[in-house]
Amino acid sequence: MQRISFPIMLSNTMDYKDGEALLPLFDAYYSSPKEQVYRDYYHQKEFVDCKGCVYKVVDRKTPESFWRNLFYFIPGVYKVELIFQNTYKTMDVVAVKNNLIQGIRKFDTSGMNDVSEEWIQQIKKANTIKEILMG
Repeated sequence: MQRISFPIMLSNTMDYKDGEALLPLFDAYYSSPKEQVYRDYYHQKEFVDCKGCVYKVVDRKTPESFWRNLFYFIPGVYKVELIFQNTYKTMDVVAVKNNLIQGIRKFDTSGMNDVSEEWIQQIKKANTIKEILMG
């Protein structure tokens, strides 16, 4: 089985709920016990890894430890593991660049055009998907 090469990002701008969706994931975990967070940001969403392979989130594994569940409100204690399935689709560097730039422009309504344009220029200069995701 092929392993995901982190970092990863959403592969489709249609799945971008808000500006947070523009940020890459650096591992297969998130830290919210809320069902809605899973549904909005991860469930059945496709992510592209830094090698261009596309994976879909098909499930999650919640913490089983009594202590992790008891102290869920402490940052970093409650960690839900995302379960991915390989879709056997790929994205090239150009597609990832275009996808991320489209997402940046979709959420750039806060008057931070200078920051967004600088970010877009960095993306355009990147030669690999890993460079795009790592900044």
